[in-house]
Amino acid sequence: MNLNEGLNRRSFLKGAALMGGAAAFAGMAGCAPQTSASQELSSTSDSAWDKEVDVVIAGAGGGGLAAAVEASAAGKEVVVCEVMSSATMSNSALCAGMIQGACTNLQKEAGIDDSVEEFDKYLTAVAEGFENPELRRLYAEKSGETIDWLAEQGAALSTERLSTQGTMVDYYTDVTPAVARMHQNADGIGAGFTEPLRKKAEEQGAEFMFDTQVTRLLTNTDGEVEGVIVADGGKEQRIKARLGVILNTGGFSRNADMVRSFMSPAMPGMFNDRPIMGSYGSPWQQGDGIMMACALGAKLVNPWCAYNVAPGLERKVEDNSAGYISIPGLFVSTDGQRHVLETGRPTENVVGDVWKQPNGYVWNIWDQGIADATAEYGGPVLYCSDGFEEEISGGYVVKADTVEELATALDLDADTLAKTIAVFNDGAASGADALGRQGAIPLMQPPFFAGRVIAVSPDTAGGVDVNTNTQVLNVFGEVIPRLYAVGNMVGGFKGKVNAGCGQALGWTYTSGRIAGQHVVTLEPLA
Repeated sequence: MNLNEGLNRRSFLKGAALMGGAAAFAGMAGCAPQTSASQELSSTSDSAWDKEVDVVIAGAGGGGLAAAVEASAAGKEVVVCEVMSSATMSNSALCAGMIQGACTNLQKEAGIDDSVEEFDKYLTAVAEGFENPELRRLYAEKSGETIDWLAEQGAALSTERLSTQGTMVDYYTDVTPAVARMHQNADGIGAGFTEPLRKKAEEQGAEFMFDTQVTRLLTNTDGEVEGVIVADGGKEQRIKARLGVILNTGGFSRNADMVRSFMSPAMPGMFNDRPIMGSYGSPWQQGDGIMMACALGAKLVNPWCAYNVAPGLERKVEDNSAGYISIPGLFVSTDGQRHVLETGRPTENVVGDVWKQPNGYVWNIWDQGIADATAEYGGPVLYCSDGFEEEISGGYVVKADTVEELATALDLDADTLAKTIAVFNDGAASGADALGRQGAIPLMQPPFFAGRVIAVSPDTAGGVDVNTNTQVLNVFGEVIPRLYAVGNMVGGFKGKVNAGCGQALGWTYTSGRIAGQHVVTLEPLA
């Protein structure tokens, strides 16, 4: 079977998951205020509430946990509703435990000279004008304080794990010098931050409701968010929030409909039968919090934006999952030739070069030799099945015993592909690659593998608009009373280019703290 034919025949999942299908999605896309069941239910008497607390937090990721600690520390009654079965399954918990910030105590202890102004210069440069300047500056000013706070809560941070990583190492040094702002906890995983916060919140009285999904925001006749409906064990509950609701539900990178609507360029000749950006993040990144906020009139900002856009491979169209290419083979366009430097930086530029190719993609080709050489690091493509068995059976990766068989499966000219691989192998062996690549591994050991290169990211980074208190704003720039949003579901905290590992985590914890600190200052509803 020709791999192109197999992929083109795949049906595209329709309907907006979790939010009532096409009608809910249409309301989200338009961001129009809704007069619906949410307002009808909100007019019920107090006796209609199944539970009452001061603060309801949707999502036990990093931002939700930070908000829970801050709000409960103020003596407020807090409940955290998490759709997953524990707080260890979020992107914040499963990441590498790296966070960026400036002017931290650890930097000072290590003798590192830094300033908010220089960090802000860097963030401004990588954003390329697509960010919200107020949120960018807020993060620059508060990031160091947040990292110090995480250490106070029990995160194992030390000067030994301070480093200069990411985009700043090779780029933007003409704007500001590279500085060690990367802080990694000793656990080497995000749970090294989330678990101390969960324990602290529980010690302070916060309640966690796992396997519980917030499905709707409830407002009163004054337009204030006064509570939520949750699905818990197959039954609905109404929970009143006397002070406010904080949304920490992540982006929409696993919602194929939303990705297709907001993030798939419709250029002539480009394959548009499915999204061209996939996710290797949590399967619960469905955009449900964004949709709920938009149903109340929230403004969307940068819905095209993702946290870190890099080359990857499709895994499943139906859940928009993808694998991350950690060690690329060679990228071959539909003419059987190589035009894109596989290891270019920033990775956003590599993806841009891929999109410029005919039909908007290239094939990533690798062999068993690369698979063996990278096995201890998780293989050449991360977040895929062992031996790519699921991807092969699903039609997303092709496996062939010879280059000729591979060319046939990819609908490429066999002689051209064989020559392209031979030239690549010569360059890899001699260290004189035609596109300037360093450290390439020759493709010489069958079987050979190939998959279509798409953009991938752990999550989107565009969403609802917020002010510097993280209060959600409507399409007129007005605060939606008692509604907050934090983390990756917020649009404008970053712009075009990823500032390096730890930017999203830094924003997530910073914004969560701000929301938790601000919501407790509100006068409670009767």
